[in-house]
Amino acid sequence: MKLPFTTKMLQDWGGAATFRDGLTLFERGLVLEATCDDSHMQGTLSWGSRSIKTAARILPDHTCENQCPCRDNVERGLICAHVIALGLALLARHADPDRERKLQEEERRARHMRQVESMEFFKRAAPGTPGALNCALLLGLPRGWRDAAAEGPVPVRIFLEYHGAKHPIGETPREAVLGLVPQDEAVLFVLEEIAGGSVPDELQVALPDFINLLSLHRGRALWEEGGRELAVNATPVSTVLRVDLDHENGELLLVAHTELPFMRGAEFPAYLVA
Repeated sequence: MKLPFTTKMLQDWGGAATFRDGLTLFERGLVLEATCDDSHMQGTLSWGSRSIKTAARILPDHTCENQCPCRDNVERGLICAHVIALGLALLARHADPDRERKLQEEERRARHMRQVESMEFFKRAAPGTPGALNCALLLGLPRGWRDAAAEGPVPVRIFLEYHGAKHPIGETPREAVLGLVPQDEAVLFVLEEIAGGSVPDELQVALPDFINLLSLHRGRALWEEGGRELAVNATPVSTVLRVDLDHENGELLLVAHTELPFMRGAEFPAYLVA
């Protein structure tokens, strides 16, 4: 669907200063939800410790009727930065061929914000905080995860390690305050976003999300069923595509080649592409 407004129209509605403020809100990733029909756009922005719902109607003469509850609109009758940020988010998503996946990520993020406010997730604290359960977050992969990744979501098992033992995350009381290092807290936040709620013991993770989890584990390790450690190296490696010709049938053969340290000659890497 073609959007009923353009970047130039947003600039005309708000003026240079308001457009600049709206652009800042958009670039900071504060637009949590954004939808638009023929003449009406609406969405949600993060605003400090809470969120604000904003909306606007595009009139037949291409002007804008601001419906945002903010002070700039209600008291001053101005087009506000919230509406500009909302419009910029819609334009960016519309111009992006991968916009459907990004829309789903935005909606998941918005659900996460609402659930955080309703205290559906574990509370966090710095390790060593009185009353906190000092623990480490561990991710495990069952046997056959490589085959699963080739077909669809990757099964990931989530554990908390404390009191000298590894526990499925569901065994930890929900009222516990987790003492996590920042890296573990970032991983838990992503897992909660993926789950759209409290994190289960095993989560089916789409490939782009799994690659994101791997990037958060640089310099650390995941665990494969059976106790094998899967190190996630912090240093990226280069992959080259080799092209050859099958002289029997004339087909082109594409082979990915990556120089990996410590890999035995008979082993072949598994490539995850999202």
